[in-house]
Amino acid sequence: MFIDIVQLTLLLMINAVSLIATAYAFRLLFEIRKHKESSAKMIISKTFFLFCVSVMLITVGDLFWTIYEQVMGINPYPSIADVFYSAGYIAMIAGFAYLDFSLLKVEKNIKTPLMRLAVTSILALAVTFWIIDMLVLPSQEWSSSLEATFDIFYPVLSALLITFSSQIYFLFRKNSISTPLLFMMLGAILIYLGDITLSYYTWNDSYGLVGIISDSAYLLSYIMFALAFNKFFRTLQGRRPANSNYIND
Repeated sequence: MFIDIVQLTLLLMINAVSLIATAYAFRLLFEIRKHKESSAKMIISKTFFLFCVSVMLITVGDLFWTIYEQVMGINPYPSIADVFYSAGYIAMIAGFAYLDFSLLKVEKNIKTPLMRLAVTSILALAVTFWIIDMLVLPSQEWSSSLEATFDIFYPVLSALLITFSSQIYFLFRKNSISTPLLFMMLGAILIYLGDITLSYYTWNDSYGLVGIISDSAYLLSYIMFALAFNKFFRTLQGRRPANSNYIND
């Protein structure tokens, strides 16, 4: 009973905080539309546009999940919620990738950042598949091929989120937008933690402490995204320079 109460409380908190993050995203989108300045700033604004769209899509997925589970009493996994989750993850990866490859276009020596991205991606995916293979798969019997696909799909995407976000933060760590990018990176790490633990407790059909950790990670990720949007919004309002040493007009 106690675990059920905690699970429901966390689910409601996730929905509430995700709506707050979405509100910050809408506010940032309207602010971005006002700024048509340097090409460098436009690249960064487009990146945050994709971040905003990503969080909105994931929020819709959470709302569908809640409706299926709490209102209709239907197992929400897999469901239409996964369509929005998948689109949201892809939009966030696209945002980081767009900014990353925009930087590489003007980088004189692209071998180092490309090598760093390749190595971190391989390591992140290797660790992810090791965790899945050692901790999850031995006791799993999937009810459908679609469920099996999503069970592996989410951890892989969130692993890629970490690699792209960490590379972007490393490149911008001394820039005026380093703080919102740091929040985005922390959000990506928390999503990864949430996905791995979600996979574990759903595959083993046991919520418990692991489920609490998973939902807490998702909750904190929304807080990180809201902080990122608010910080970048204030940066745009203050017209502080958002140019990186790697992007020049």
